[in-house]
Amino acid sequence: MKVALFSVLAVLSSTAWSQSCELPAAQIKVASVGLQQPFAQFKLTHPTAEKAAFGSDAVHIQFKNGKSYADSHDSVLQQQGVTSAMHIAIHPKTDRIVSYALNFTNGSLADFDTPLDTFKQRLQQKFTLPKQGWKKQDNSYVYRCDDYIIDIEQDHGADRQAMGASILVVGKDSDLFGEY
Repeated sequence: MKVALFSVLAVLSSTAWSQSCELPAAQIKVASVGLQQPFAQFKLTHPTAEKAAFGSDAVHIQFKNGKSYADSHDSVLQQQGVTSAMHIAIHPKTDRIVSYALNFTNGSLADFDTPLDTFKQRLQQKFTLPKQGWKKQDNSYVYRCDDYIIDIEQDHGADRQAMGASILVVGKDSDLFGEY
């Protein structure tokens, strides 16, 4: 999954455009995961969420189910159609969510056969996402503005690194934002 995530980042990095944001970053919310959402607030809704440090300045959220970590599965997210949380990153100084990637394949919103346009429309209807300003690129829709980037992808399980139906949200405070 990490290789696939970096493949998405590589595609987005070759795309140079910017616009003012239709919605403020703090309003971007998918399946109860909000961009710029404080970890303490996130934990109220997701009691199994725990912070895990990766290196000196990378903090991610994992979900503790029982005695061990099942790092990508959370019952609250699953109730909203998310199959797995591929990553949810927190800024180490502000303790706020700065990026996240969620997979919806084989959940209530999508499977490998769901057309990209249908998946995007379902996400926009159910969650707080911009309505205008998206650019279609191969198997994804990308929204880029001054404060965040959103990539909605549906690769239909076609490649070895297939992710299926997923969304990546990256805020300007994320190290990933500088990759674009």
